[in-house]
Amino acid sequence: MFKNPIILKYTFVYFYLDERKTLVGGCREETLFALYRKVLGMYPTVLVIDADVKRSQQMGRLLTLTGYRPCLVTSPYDAFERVLHEGIFPQALFLSRPDLVTQPVMQRLLQRLFSRFSREIPLLLLPPEMPATVPLFADPSLQTFHRISQTSINVLEPLWKINSLSASSFRRSQQSLVLTALPKIGLHPRISREQRSRNSHFRRILQAAYESISNKQWNTLMTDVGLAHYASSENWPTDNDERMIPAASISYLNQAVAFSRPDDPEKQLRRWSEHATMLSLQKRRPSALTQQVLKFLPVERVMSTILNAFTKEMNEIRGEELHQWKKQLDGTYWLVHYSNLYAYGRIAALQPACHVWLASLERTFHLVGLDTTWEVTELECSCQTLTGHCLFAIQPRNKAAFH
Repeated sequence: MFKNPIILKYTFVYFYLDERKTLVGGCREETLFALYRKVLGMYPTVLVIDADVKRSQQMGRLLTLTGYRPCLVTSPYDAFERVLHEGIFPQALFLSRPDLVTQPVMQRLLQRLFSRFSREIPLLLLPPEMPATVPLFADPSLQTFHRISQTSINVLEPLWKINSLSASSFRRSQQSLVLTALPKIGLHPRISREQRSRNSHFRRILQAAYESISNKQWNTLMTDVGLAHYASSENWPTDNDERMIPAASISYLNQAVAFSRPDDPEKQLRRWSEHATMLSLQKRRPSALTQQVLKFLPVERVMSTILNAFTKEMNEIRGEELHQWKKQLDGTYWLVHYSNLYAYGRIAALQPACHVWLASLERTFHLVGLDTTWEVTELECSCQTLTGHCLFAIQPRNKAAFH
């Protein structure tokens, strides 16, 4: 059965010749993509066998940002070990060379997967070079939304074709609130020009992630998502205000945390966020007296104080005015994150994915006693709209009581 496996190389050839093809499509493809995710799980596993560490890390990042759970190994033997000990079920295998499939250990791996899951695992070839851009990036030539990277999308087209999907599943929403409604109330969209964040911020969330993920998982997860360099704390950035961290690195770390609890990634992300928020508040936490005073001030004044402090800190972390808020006529507060961290570069989410921001805001409200009367929801997520921006609503839990 596995003596002459078919390597789906031709699909790469076709899409390399057609890189200028524009994204088109309709609802049917999007529905298929959503159905595919529901059937296979939130993060379908893809196994990558490649001894080229640089290319492997790039592929891990690309798969991470497009909603997959990458597993990176350098040899068929290592692949067999991971399948054996972790019980993973890969939806496909990416190989660095066609001849890998002839190795005895690779034959054993394919036979084991077939006997366990009663189907052959598709084999795909990695491209010679990986694209330099993330799937959804802040293009300086655009003013209001992010651009979809055709070259990044094309790399994974063979993977999607296996399940009758296509690149046309990824289209920017034309009716996004951030692009249509917010400008009418004075919040005009913009994109990040620097695409960087502070070293100190990344070091803090790295520490929180390290303390939230088991030691057994840490090195593997950091490698799989393309952050192998940060697996050792010796390589963590210096705790200073320089902005050297690429925006996408925070998205990779977000997914590493999510992957660490496949049974409940949302709970794990919230736990991580709450821990990171408390580490941050250790430096800027208001005194007990200030917290008590805030509890007796009018809600509108307290909310303005919190949101002003929050957006000011985030804008300083980014070095750009990318976070704004506005109170609506019905008493709801809208908070927008342009070129949003934790979602930067990501696509293909089934539901709003910014659990980190929700937990962080809720923890902050808790300190001043607003968490029981106000709730935070994500109205729009860039992982779904593909605009690059995310919008949150802060509103009373019982609106009738506030009218």
